[in-house]
Amino acid sequence: MPTPPVQKAIETIVPRIFPLLTPQLRVVQRCAGILGCTQDTHPIVDYAPAFPGVIFVGGFTGHGMPFGMRFGQLLAKAATDGFLPSALRPFQLDRPSLGK
Repeated sequence: MPTPPVQKAIETIVPRIFPLLTPQLRVVQRCAGILGCTQDTHPIVDYAPAFPGVIFVGGFTGHGMPFGMRFGQLLAKAATDGFLPSALRPFQLDRPSLGK
């Protein structure tokens, strides 16, 4: 849920970044979302244990854009080949950095 201090900070920064919008700027809607974080701050890409054939992708810790393009390519390959490419091995669920 958006908190008043965060929303106030955003409302003061946006006009400084976009000064030409200031006269017309009016907040009409807000939304908030969950930031998917993992213990080791790296995304998870693996088969969902309870759903055979389903690949789970998440936990980008707010840094999805740098990973997005390459992960998209690798996941497309996984969809056509039927298995995860070795380049995704460091992001699987059984990696030591996630702990148990």
